Parts: sequence; structure tokens; C-alpha cells
Amino acid sequence: MPTEGQTVGPVAQHAPVARGRNWLATSGLLILLLLLGSGGAYLWLGLGRETPTPAATTTPAPTETVVIPTATAMATAMPTETGPPTPEATATATTTAPPAEVRINVASASLRNGPDTDYAHIRTLFFGDVVVVLASDPTGAWHSVETADGLSGWVAASTTNPINPMAMTAVPTVVTRPPLIFTPTNTPQPDVDNEHSCSARDDDAHRSSAYA
Repeated sequence: MPTEGQTVGPVAQHAPVARGRNWLATSGLLILLLLLGSGGAYLWLGLGRETPTPAATTTPAPTETVVIPTATAMATAMPTETGPPTPEATATATTTAPPAEVRINVASASLRNGPDTDYAHIRTLFFGDVVVVLASDPTGAWHSVETADGLSGWVAASTTNPINPMAMTAVPTVVTRPPLIFTPTNTPQPDVDNEHSCSARDDDAHRSSAYA
């Protein structure tokens, strides 16, 4: 080391400058360390802390309003039992079938008690007379008819013409023939009393001539 009064060389002159540089370097290093430490602490704090996740917001479910029906409301809401609908009376048109009628097509025809010429004659029907047919015999040759004044009998189908042919198809058939009734004829009987009177007179005349 130089003693007092000894001249300091160039190295001695530059010593303060070197110390200043060292101080600056040391200060810069400290500042760098502080910055690094601050940054590390910030990073550590940032990484160590978990970012809080926002809690899910629960939407409250709508509250159902329960309405308790009253007796009046229930009576009104419940359907009233009714019976089956009453059918309305409808006017039904009644169609009356025309009667089976025939018209006499000859000058005269016999109305008889049965379907044959062996049956007794009841009345004579004339041309144009209309009678109602009640039935027919199985052969269709005779009709059981009724006259306008209510007299019933049989007439030959050949002496009639149907007024309504369609109505004749509904005429029933009569299988059973009515009993055959013969009308006795009046045969003149001899007068017995008259014969005896004549004989007596003849005998008297004969005796008178004998005595004469």
C-alpha cells in the first residue's frame, strides 16, 4: 500500500470508479432479483389459486296451485246421467194396397156357392159389375168374390177381367172346397083322393048303363 506522501499510480485513481460500477452491478442484480422474486411470487399466487367457478343458479320450479273443488263445483262439473233420447214420433205414411177387383166381361155370369157349375146358383152378375176377389181355387179357374152389397160366392175367372193385375198376385189360394149342396126339385105327387073320386064315379056310371 502507498505510504503517506507517496504518489498514487493510475490504478489508484481508477479504484473509485470500479467501486461505483460494482455498486451499480450489485444494485441492478438486487433489482433483478426483486423483480424475479416478485414475478415468481405473482406466478405462484396465480397458479396456486383456483379461479372460482361461478355457482350454478338454480331456477326455482313453479309452484303448482292445487285448487280443491268444492261440493258445488263438483256437482256442477259432474255430468248428469240422462236416459236414452226419446225418439221423436214421425208420421209414417201408410200406403194401402189397392184391393184385388175384377169386372164381369160377359153379358151375364152366375154367382155360385162353390167353384164349379155343380154348385147352386145364387145370383146373376151382369156385364160391368165389379166384385172384390177374396181367394182363388188351386186351378185359378174360379174366384171367391164379394159383391158391393156384401154377398159372397164363386164366379168363373173366364167371365172376368182383373182391374189391378198386380193386386191379383197377392190373392190367397183356397184348397178346401165348400161342401156341395144340392137343392131338391119339387116333383108333383099324384092326388090320391082325386083318383078315388074318379073311380067311384066311373063305377056308378057303369052300373047305370048296365041297368038301362
